[in-house]
Amino acid sequence: MHIQLAMFILCTAVIDQLYSMRFFEAPIFKTKVSKYKLRTKLVSPTPPQNYCRKGLCPANVKHIACGNPFWGSHCEKPRAGVNVEKIKTDIIDVHNNIRENMSKVSWQNLPIAKGLPKVKWNQDLSVLAMRITNYCNNATGMDCVNTPRFLHVGRSSTDWQIPPENSNMKPEDFLILAIKYIGGNFLRVNASFVESFPSDASNFDYAFANIINQRANEVGCGMMTRKPGRLPWYYITCLYDTEVKPGQKLYDF
Repeated sequence: MHIQLAMFILCTAVIDQLYSMRFFEAPIFKTKVSKYKLRTKLVSPTPPQNYCRKGLCPANVKHIACGNPFWGSHCEKPRAGVNVEKIKTDIIDVHNNIRENMSKVSWQNLPIAKGLPKVKWNQDLSVLAMRITNYCNNATGMDCVNTPRFLHVGRSSTDWQIPPENSNMKPEDFLILAIKYIGGNFLRVNASFVESFPSDASNFDYAFANIINQRANEVGCGMMTRKPGRLPWYYITCLYDTEVKPGQKLYDF
């Protein structure tokens, strides 16, 4: 009996000693909790514009983005929109270079401007310009392209069938070239064009006037390509925050 008791005590002591050793300790699992420090204030997403709201367009005139299909039915495939977002800086630079030159040099018969303000990019105008090009610049149903900020939007639209020698030109490069070409309209006009914008002005005249209009501060453009046959067509539209009106003085000189 004494021997059995001694053996039990000994075994118990050995077990206690074993449990006291580190390799019999229950493992402790530690989870690292990442701490995120908010660096900027969270901003609620901006809801899409409601272009069907009252007061945006003249009475009985429908906005292009109010219930109209995304693509014009007469503007047939194959067609593709052009991402002008990646060249918006170039578009703005071309506009501002023309305006700066108007303020420094007397172009042909045009007077030197007293300093035309620089224009900047407007995304809403660009989106609406894209909607116009999706209709191959057709004027039907597009009488109103106003935004909540701009209730008298100016528009310049042009379309070109690209000749064989330029058929490999990138659409983005052609858009920049087209704006420069429109800027060269100073060769065809004189001081009276600036002093009082003519009532019989052509679309090309309006496009040039939009570029040099001292009241214009923001612009957005859109572009679409289509290839119904062997040669592609390029459709370009630029919208401005204010329109040019007949009899208006385009800039001070």
